[in-house]
Parts: sequence; structure tokens; C-alpha cells
Amino acid sequence: MTHPATQTDAHIHSCYELLERAYLPAITEAVQRGRQSVTLDFHDLPDLDLMTLALEEPREALALFTVALGRLGLTLPAGFGVEFTNLPVSSRLPISHIRVEHLNRLIAVEGLVRAETEYVGEVTIITFECPLCATPITLIQDQGLIKEPTHCANAACRGRAKFRRLRDERTNLYSVVLEEATETLGQTAQPARLNFLTASAPEQ
Repeated sequence: MTHPATQTDAHIHSCYELLERAYLPAITEAVQRGRQSVTLDFHDLPDLDLMTLALEEPREALALFTVALGRLGLTLPAGFGVEFTNLPVSSRLPISHIRVEHLNRLIAVEGLVRAETEYVGEVTIITFECPLCATPITLIQDQGLIKEPTHCANAACRGRAKFRRLRDERTNLYSVVLEEATETLGQTAQPARLNFLTASAPEQ
């Protein structure tokens, strides 16, 4: 899905207006609590096109909000972004139903946290900047060589260039094991498990 620059600018402006109008107190509170993101109600998104983009190409939607956050004039930690709650019913899946076609799409799962491990200061987050459109791009780094963006996250740019390294920040990371709730299973089915990494402490 490709969006012309004018439409991308309109989306960024819509994201900015939403954050400024409805989420400034929540952003301030999230920063004060040391969180890496602010939670937005999916149904607060201002138009159907942006909702569709968030569901089908969430990385692009998150990049738009990253740009919008930068325009608020607030002091935010490196890698600070948004996350969504209250997704539509059509995007909610049992863990056992997750398949390859759900990769890179926005879905919601429900389960019980069976294990949680915090790796304190073990992960480096590097924020790069596209030299063509100035979009910030944040990547969590693995051990070893520095991982750089392959292209701009802005759908209207998609530029491939030498990305400028803006800032580095070490942060905590949580390894979480989520288990399917037994009440959603049949009598003989075994609960499926999902392992994932997150920069925010899971809420239980």
C-alpha cells in the first residue's frame, strides 16, 4: 500500500491533532512512569483509512505517530511510541490460530502470563533519521553488529540512503510467555503458548 506524500502529511497531521487533543496527559504520565509508549484506543483513530493502515501495515502507522509525537515539542525518551488497545473483534485471535499470514499485521491475543524475565539494560535502542524526509526510525539492536534501516518507514518516501544515527539508549527488555486461556479451548485441546519480547512491562 503506497500513499502519496500529501496523504501521508494529512495522516501525520491527523495523528498530531489526536495526540494533542486527547492524549497529552497520558503521554506525560507514561513518561513519568518510565514507560516506552502511550496506549491509544484504536477507535479514537480519526478516519477509516488510518484504521485500515494500522491493521494492515502497522509499522507504517506507527512511523506516522512517531513523527507526530516529535512535533508535540515534548521531551520524550528514545524509542518512545504508541501502542493500540480495543482493536476490532475481527483482529482478535486465539493464540493457536496465529499463522504466517498474520505476520506484520496488527492482531490482539488474550492469555495468561506464564513466565516473565526482565533483562535490565541489556538492549540498545538506536534511533536513525532518514536524510530524505527526516522521519525517525527506531530499531532494537541484537548483540553484535549494528542493525541499520534498509529503507525509510515513511510510506511516501521509502528512501534507501545512508541513515543518520541520532541517538542510542540502553533499555530494559522483557521476555514473556503467554498461554492461551483454558476457557477458550475444548476439553481435550492443549493450550498454545506464545513467546515474545517487549520493551514495556506486561500488565497482569
